[in-house]
Amino acid sequence: MLLAAVWVPAADNADEDPPSYDFYGLPVVETNTVFLLDYSGSMRGDRIRQLRKEMASVLEGMGEKRRFGIILFTGLGTLRYPLKGLAPADKRRKQRALKFLKRPPNGKTPMLKAFRDVSTRLVEKAATPEQRVDAIYLLSDGEASDAKPEALLKEVDRMNRKAGVIIHSISIGTKSETLAELARMHSGRHKTVKAKPPAERPWGPILKRH
Repeated sequence: MLLAAVWVPAADNADEDPPSYDFYGLPVVETNTVFLLDYSGSMRGDRIRQLRKEMASVLEGMGEKRRFGIILFTGLGTLRYPLKGLAPADKRRKQRALKFLKRPPNGKTPMLKAFRDVSTRLVEKAATPEQRVDAIYLLSDGEASDAKPEALLKEVDRMNRKAGVIIHSISIGTKSETLAELARMHSGRHKTVKAKPPAERPWGPILKRH
């Protein structure tokens, strides 16, 4: 997760992309990737800071032949960067992505809606091989708020049956059997990452001064 306001690129390597870079220790080897990220209220504090640092590292490692998309699922629904298709991993798009990730986490965890967004807005509308989604990296610290585990697994399997997009998953805090099963069903890898409890929500303006 990147907390720096400006992304500083690594030294350019002419025409070559690095073979892989890590996201929470999982090597990212695919060319076109979508990061499906939990931005619900329970991700406040250290969890969201670590996520931003991880994403900053991922973006820095991407060569310009790569393409990426980011979908945040929050109490506001889903938020996307870019709004259409996948973004080429050039300096300008990386900087915009970092700014996009600065928004605060809040609300519930509409994970199924996020998968539907990937399916309808990216996978089904990929008009060229350059826009084809090769893999999804899903990160969450909990279960979906908009579907029971069995329903989520069934619906994602239905949506992905034809496309065959690889789904990797990362559980923050405690292992999620649902996320692990998603990865297993879709030829991906799963990892559980230890994390501190989510930060308490400050009272802030809720308290009135007398």
